[in-house]
Amino acid sequence: MPLSLELAKILPVRAAISYSAELLVNLVRELKRSGSDFLVEEDLAPIFGRGKIEASLENNFRDVVKDASFTPLQAQSPIMLDAGPGATLGRALKDRYYMSTVIQLSFLCWIHEETTLAITLVESMRTRCESGVESATPDPGYDGILGTLQACSSQTSQLRWDDLVALVEGKLPTSKHWFRLNQIPLRSLSPNLLLGAMDYFYLVQSLPKDRLVKVGSQTGLVPIIVGAHFILGLAVLVKDSPDGNVVFGRIEHPQVIIKWSPPLSSNPTHITSQSKLWVSAPIIYLLDASLEVLLKAEPAENEGTRIEGQECHRLKGYGTIFLQRLFNEKTLVVDDDPIYAETANFAVAFVTLLSRSMRRVPMKDCCSGETEIEGIKLDKRKIVNYAEKLTGASIADMVLPSGIRSCLEKVENDTYKIRRDQFIEDIKQPASWVLTFAQVIDIDSCTDLLRVAPGWTFCTGLMDWDGLRPIDVASNVFFDLVLKLMRKDVTGGESIVDSEDIFLTSHHRWSLFYSSVGDHDPGRVNRELLSIKRGVPTNTRTGKRKYQIADAPPMKRHVRTPVVVEKGNSYLSRCVTKAHKRTEHYSSRTDEFWLSIRFDIEDLGSHPRTD
Repeated sequence: MPLSLELAKILPVRAAISYSAELLVNLVRELKRSGSDFLVEEDLAPIFGRGKIEASLENNFRDVVKDASFTPLQAQSPIMLDAGPGATLGRALKDRYYMSTVIQLSFLCWIHEETTLAITLVESMRTRCESGVESATPDPGYDGILGTLQACSSQTSQLRWDDLVALVEGKLPTSKHWFRLNQIPLRSLSPNLLLGAMDYFYLVQSLPKDRLVKVGSQTGLVPIIVGAHFILGLAVLVKDSPDGNVVFGRIEHPQVIIKWSPPLSSNPTHITSQSKLWVSAPIIYLLDASLEVLLKAEPAENEGTRIEGQECHRLKGYGTIFLQRLFNEKTLVVDDDPIYAETANFAVAFVTLLSRSMRRVPMKDCCSGETEIEGIKLDKRKIVNYAEKLTGASIADMVLPSGIRSCLEKVENDTYKIRRDQFIEDIKQPASWVLTFAQVIDIDSCTDLLRVAPGWTFCTGLMDWDGLRPIDVASNVFFDLVLKLMRKDVTGGESIVDSEDIFLTSHHRWSLFYSSVGDHDPGRVNRELLSIKRGVPTNTRTGKRKYQIADAPPMKRHVRTPVVVEKGNSYLSRCVTKAHKRTEHYSSRTDEFWLSIRFDIEDLGSHPRTD
């Protein structure tokens, strides 16, 4: 049956709304300033706006996003970090048609990397248009889609999608190792799954007793369950999983069935992260009540198109999650086992060792928070003791604490054993995170920061560091690492900062910037110190939002050659010349604001001049 005929059975959810010319123009302006696009939103709403959102989720959505906060980037700056509803969210709060669209796009952005999601949405919209779907429009272009996704993501980052994902994983405890293997994309949709989900779920909502969806394998299991059950209220059955048949919703009438497929290996825990994918992208079917196939979306021949998944966690408590995963890869270690506290102490001691070996040693007062990993109490005496024992020892000669050695010996003969050397490599990860976030001013204010990237790169010398030689680090290493933890990198480059001139970048409604922003004494600036605050940079004079701020390129003009005005035994540094006035000028570019600063200073001859 053609998709266009089947979609005609979806009941209309919204009457046409007319705008006056003035209101329409103002709305287009507001959306453009926020980074979104009116035409893109109008193209996406007829697809995702058909969904009927679960009442409890909708109420929670309204309650969570209503709060607004505005933080000036610095005193008297026209740039404000705006954490309030933007134009996209404001329209959604007034109209359920757009609310359904924003909620579903918010979740898709939360669990997928935005650029690859935008590419796949573009291709899916083109496919629907070529299939003759009524009201389907040709794709509005990658840039427009990406801007709208970023607007939805930045304006709805308060939603606790991680809690719903935890509920899914909690009902599949035996299968938990599947959620951590990168080669099993349980957390991301394949392109054909997204294409099917853009229509099939809404057909089931309109004809709940006569339509159901079947998915051929567990690929995309997490977003399918969250999207179909928790967002749209459909009953989902995961069939033949390692945990048996698991139901989300009404057991008597499942509307979405996910068939768990066995891996090509007889024991999936033997498969490492370097292994090839052993569960292919499934076919998604739309069936009638007699289980006859009405429609299906098969994997595309172009395997180069895929949606990158990303695993998001709040910053607070992630150390505990990391250690629990580390020690529960094969054996079960209870939550109150002393190994967690001992490993946390060892990791923080390793931080001390790293700081002593870095060419640029962090300031002692860099960390304003308590020495504690959420859920695991640290012993400062043991930390100091471990640090002293590790100092001066090579990695090869390091002696691990007795509790850790005992735990590693239990799995020594296992296929998935955690060897001593591998353990030290693993501990470098949380150690580098602790060292990095020690550079953040007022760390307690950003505990809800979303950490999205499982990978990490502290600096090029850390992976092969022998424990003895110094580690050279660039002044931007901490800025770059925090950004990599905030935003998944799909480029594979050394740095994901678009330019060395960028000093502020925003993602998931959090802005990361150097603490030197503002009118500070250059002699007292520590380049490594960072600030992380909630909000998206917004120019209060123009209303425009951008996700980056960079130094404007220097003006191309002749610079006077310095001359010796007066010879003597002392020299008055030019930097202490009195400035009569300091003015910031922000200009807008496609992706960012440019900042240039004007100083009116007193010349050596006491005549005011401008630099």
